[in-house]
Amino acid sequence: MKREPVRSSVIAEIGYDPDMQLMEVRFRSGSVYRYGPISGSLYTRFRKAPSLGRFFDAYIRDVVPYVQVS
Repeated sequence: MKREPVRSSVIAEIGYDPDMQLMEVRFRSGSVYRYGPISGSLYTRFRKAPSLGRFFDAYIRDVVPYVQVS
């Protein structure tokens, strides 16, 4: 999945596959996690959030199922 760099003190890159409804997040630590299913609208709200870290903590972490991929 192609990821794009983002401006965040915690998150380095994010990517989304709309067909599979999966999102990947690479954290500044280097760890990569895949989250899903996640709707396109939630991913869009995440991308546009003023603080990616705060949005992630409130709406994704501990809410959306995930696996660590690296």
